[in-house]
Amino acid sequence: MDSAHLKVGKEFWVTVLNQVAYPGCKLNAGAAIYGHIASAASQASPNPAEISLVFDHAECEGRGKKEACLSGFHPHPQHVGCCHSPE
Repeated sequence: MDSAHLKVGKEFWVTVLNQVAYPGCKLNAGAAIYGHIASAASQASPNPAEISLVFDHAECEGRGKKEACLSGFHPHPQHVGCCHSPE
């Protein structure tokens, strides 16, 4: 994701690589976690760019795409793969 080209509210999804369970939601490999851009700021060097993501829906096992409370969810490279943005 490039913070210079993202707009607040833009939706995206990530793909789960390895099964992981959260309270009330088991995410199997290949499941999608959906979210949107909460804020994005691109700054000139040496200041780093910033991006805030909200993950609010997921394909929990046996429930399809449902609203999911993933507070405290921190994508980890071991569990989450590529980001996708609907065009």
